[in-house]
Amino acid sequence: MISVIICSRSGTITEDLKQNIASTIGCAYELIVVKGGNSIFKAYNEGVSQSSYPLLCFIHEDVLFLNQGWGNELASVLKKNKAGLVGLAGSTYKSEIPSPWWLINPADYDVNFVKQVMHKVNPGLTDPAFEKEVLVIDGVFIGCQKELLLKIPFDENHYDGFHFYDLDISLHFFYSGYKNFVTSQIHLFHTSSGNLNLSWIKNAIVFHQKWKAKLPIHLHINPIPHQRQIQMKLLKEWVILLSKYRYSFKLLIWNYARYTLKRPAFRELF
Repeated sequence: MISVIICSRSGTITEDLKQNIASTIGCAYELIVVKGGNSIFKAYNEGVSQSSYPLLCFIHEDVLFLNQGWGNELASVLKKNKAGLVGLAGSTYKSEIPSPWWLINPADYDVNFVKQVMHKVNPGLTDPAFEKEVLVIDGVFIGCQKELLLKIPFDENHYDGFHFYDLDISLHFFYSGYKNFVTSQIHLFHTSSGNLNLSWIKNAIVFHQKWKAKLPIHLHINPIPHQRQIQMKLLKEWVILLSKYRYSFKLLIWNYARYTLKRPAFRELF
């Protein structure tokens, strides 16, 4: 029923994870572990080509499932009309400024977080019937129908490394007419969090260049509250990141000028 695909840097996963999947998935499955090499995009496409079941589930190698029958829950959500990707965390908004989807405060800016790194259940995110449409999902867990990913594969032609595969595939599905969902009915323990490093910067530049004609994108018609504050917050983080890794002084100045000339905000930024 479900092909569980894991990209592993070593090509193997722990026995604990194997046993965890076997004891919690609640349906027929196969486990496919692909050595990551230097591209999760290629690894996941290779996993799809090896799979034999109609439903696919991509997970990180450092997770554990906390509830029983999550495979059946995934299958149920994927039956929804025009369902594209199913995740456990996501956002209704993606800015034009390079940023991770989770950087914006959900309490203030209408971004929806649903179960990512959790050591315990958060009562605020456990509605027994919680499923919500989002724009982009987080890559810790991605569910999809195989037939759709054969049509819309991970973009290994533009990217390498291990970042932005989730945002990129989310936007491809969105602009292909599908709906991406998050669900609170699959509980996951993730032992690590996102790492914004030099590789992340490189793929962020590729992603935002590729989608610049579409960004910013909001799933809903209504404008986001505090739009200016959001943009300045993200710009600050992006400039700090470029400075931290000394990526390119020219790029640093160009990014600052690009956004602040449209929104004169020198004093706000600093």
